[in-house]
This record gives sequence, C-alpha cells and structure tokens, in this order.
Amino acid sequence: MTGWMPELDPKGKAVSWSNGHVSKWDKSFDSFVEALKAVYDETKGSRKRRKDLNLVLMFMNAERLKETVPALVVSLTRLRELAQIPVTTIFLSSAPWSEISPPIGTSSEPYMVSITSRSRQDVILYLNSRFPKTVASTSAPQPTSDAYDPILKPLHAIFLGVLYDACTPYTTDPDDLEYLAYAMWPGFVRPILEDWWAEERDRKDEGNNVNGFHDQTGHQDGRCLPPDSATPLLIKQFIVSFQSSFPPLYNRSISATAFLRAQAAQTSFRLSQRFSASAMASIHATLSSSPKKIVSVGLSGSTDGSDLGASLSNRKKLLLVAA
Repeated sequence: MTGWMPELDPKGKAVSWSNGHVSKWDKSFDSFVEALKAVYDETKGSRKRRKDLNLVLMFMNAERLKETVPALVVSLTRLRELAQIPVTTIFLSSAPWSEISPPIGTSSEPYMVSITSRSRQDVILYLNSRFPKTVASTSAPQPTSDAYDPILKPLHAIFLGVLYDACTPYTTDPDDLEYLAYAMWPGFVRPILEDWWAEERDRKDEGNNVNGFHDQTGHQDGRCLPPDSATPLLIKQFIVSFQSSFPPLYNRSISATAFLRAQAAQTSFRLSQRFSASAMASIHATLSSSPKKIVSVGLSGSTDGSDLGASLSNRKKLLLVAA
C-alpha cells in the first residue's frame, strides 16, 4: 500500500522507509506510529467504500526483536491502542512466545498458532511436484530449458534428497530449497545434457546413432536417462561444487538467473565419457563405506589426479555416505 520495496544499502543494512514528504518515517517510534496513521488515512481515502479497513504488520524472525530492540516488543503488541487505528501485528518466529515476550508481562497476550515443520520426505515430495518448471526457451539458456525435460523427473527426486541433506545445517525452508534447486539442477544434469546434445549433433551430421546411453526400452533418440549406476558420479560432481555455489546463492549475492547464465557459459563433460567400470567401482566403494574408511579411499575421476576422498571435509564425507 505504501509502494515501499525493502532493500539493503551497500553495507547490508536495511534502507529506511521514506516518501516524498518525510525523509524518514522510522527515526523514532513516534514517527513510525505517525506513518501508520498516514498510510491508513491515505488507503481509507482511496477506498471510500471499504469501512472495514484493517492494516496488518508482519514481522519476520520476531525473535530478533528481543535481541536488538527488546523495548519495542510491548509497543508493537499495543499498536492499535497507540495509533488509534485498526491495526493487527503478526509475529512470525521459530521461537515460542515465552522467549520473545518481556518478563514484566506488560504486553498483550497474543493468539498463538503453531505450525509444525515439514518432514524431509514432505519437502522433497512438494519440490518434486513443481517439476517440470516452465522455462521460456527464447530467453533461458539451453542447459536450463533442456534440464526440465520430463524424462529427468525421477532423477530430480534424487537430486532434491542430496540438496536437502547438504542444506540441512543452514536451511530446510521449502522456498529457499526451491530457489537453490532451480539454480543448481541444470548443473547437476549437465553431463547428461552434454550426451544428449552430442548425440543429436552426430545424428544431424551423420544420420545415425552413436555413443551415449540408451534406455531400457531400447530407444536411441538421445533423450533418455542414464543407468542408475551412473547416478553416484553426478552426486559426486555436485557435492564437490556445492561448497562454492551455495554461499552466494543462499545469501542472494548472485541471482539464480545470473548463476544459471554463468554456469551455461562454462564447459562440461559428457557422462558417457566418465562412466567407466573402474571409475564407478571406486565411487560405489566410497559411497557405501563408513565415514572412517572414506579418509583412505580416493574417488577416481578427479581432474587433477589427486585423492579427492582425502581432500574432502568430514561433513562432505558424511554427505557422500548419506547419498
């Protein structure tokens, strides 16, 4: 209603709410209350037929109020009295009200609604139900559009499980995971797409089918899933790249679109070229071993020829075993 879009300054601090008449609405709590009155009057004037107008203020991560401005908790619960306008305050918090409310008991007793968090399986089922995502082929890079071929949906569920486990120490929010999955999924299946594109180019140039995976029904159109035994190789590649990809995406220092375009510009390998019996035997041995055994087991196929298992942190080794 105010036309204000939250934003951060170069130092990462929230820019104050303002308009053309008042430089800053939130210099003090009194000016904040006056701002609410101005918003209410302006909105009521533009909606003359609405007699039941009610403003709703929603505070995300309300537990931070007690840490930063504890004196405001009581005032925010009594905004209707202080501003003399119909206004409702909603606190969204992962902490119970008993940890947010002041001990002196001067705040109003709120209506409390507890929402249980979704289980791992529920989140994965929900996110997988969002596949395939509509991608505009005219504006999206080819790895992004081809990554949502319906034939890849079974592999998408496996990817979501790996992503959920990798993000668990930081977030399990479905919105965050959906954002991260949208950015990282094309890179996860890029080796498969490289096989598809190579085979399509070969068919176009030579008019026949050459190297690449064929599905169990015998289709040789280049658009099929690789054998299940190739999945650990995709998981290994994803875990290696996760550490550098996760922070900028989770902190929103780079948008998913920019990340996808940068990733599309990079070269990748064909899955069929890495899918050798010796490489997969080493990967399967690593993924099925105990965390202690991983330290001494190297994952073959690393680009620099080094022992990848010894270079991984303990957390990544545990993720490998879990995957």
